[in-house]
Amino acid sequence: MKKSKYLFILLNTSLVLLLSACGGGKNGPSISNDNSNTESEIGSKRQLWPTEDLPGLPELKGNIESFFKEENSSYLTIKVEGTEIVEDYIELLREKNIEFWDEPVMYDGNMQFLSSISGNTLNFAYKESEKLVFIEYMLN
Repeated sequence: MKKSKYLFILLNTSLVLLLSACGGGKNGPSISNDNSNTESEIGSKRQLWPTEDLPGLPELKGNIESFFKEENSSYLTIKVEGTEIVEDYIELLREKNIEFWDEPVMYDGNMQFLSSISGNTLNFAYKESEKLVFIEYMLN
């Protein structure tokens, strides 16, 4: 129990850093992954959903604004059309029997949750005012 508490604190701290680093700007890195099989449109470019880097994680409908990988973690920033897309995505995760560590709840225009997917960890955050989703996916 103590280990999971520290892991939760570590993950939340990393998410806060990710949220503050991403801000609302569009100057972040944008790296495409040629080994993926689905696409997301960004302006006139198309960025592929990084399926190989996110095993077991279904695609979130939206525009991938940034993607980068560091050791066993992948980080995505995705612009979505609105809260309904996020709610539909959470239902999709439930249909796939993905284990939620805490219940996804919208609070003051923000949502954050952790979940486990085939032994991997998903740290998910949504900022309603900017219509941005931040995903950290850690392979275990």
